[in-house]
Amino acid sequence: KGYLSDHLPGKNNKGSALFVPGSLMLIRSGTFYLKGANSMLMFAASNTIWNQSGGDIILPDIVVASGATLNLSGDKMGVLADKKQFVVKGDATLNTCNTIISGNGKFILEDFATVSTENGEGFNSSLQNGAIQTGGVHFSSSANYVYKGSHTPQITGVFLTHPNEGRVNNLVISKSRISDVVILQQPIFINGRLDQQRGNINKNSFSLKKKKKRKSVTA
Repeated sequence: KGYLSDHLPGKNNKGSALFVPGSLMLIRSGTFYLKGANSMLMFAASNTIWNQSGGDIILPDIVVASGATLNLSGDKMGVLADKKQFVVKGDATLNTCNTIISGNGKFILEDFATVSTENGEGFNSSLQNGAIQTGGVHFSSSANYVYKGSHTPQITGVFLTHPNEGRVNNLVISKSRISDVVILQQPIFINGRLDQQRGNINKNSFSLKKKKKRKSVTA
């Protein structure tokens, strides 16, 4: 039932706070407000769990640093405040599991970053559903997208990738059972690999294409 913030309750003056969690961020109740212009949550550990089951949480800028992995647990990860950004850097991994990231801020998945979800509605750019439900979304066309969990059928969602629309780096299907299904909701072109570890893909009349491997000739 505590109050943790970068400013005094009822006051306009705001400081700045930098949180760098280790292996676990555990929130059961209370208030966690970080509204300062320079406040930040920096996830830099190789493996961090955010476990939230309650509380009144307003999130600042969030960065998942290169080489770090953030695993979400619970239904929700606070609320990303207006004008704040949730950035997953290149070579970083965000496992959303069944957690929803929401708020008026912007979610940014950079080149060669990885995002996974167990949400049945996948990833979406313009609709308020799926794993990412923020005011703005930027999905890189050079990022990796992973569909996991026991929810079946799970849909990919309709997500716009930048700068090349409809392209991804690697697409990974890693469901709980071999019989689980992932359904395409848009055409997808894969620059890297299709890694179908477990589960089936229903193309649903959409195209799923892979980049052709170049053949080398030695004279």
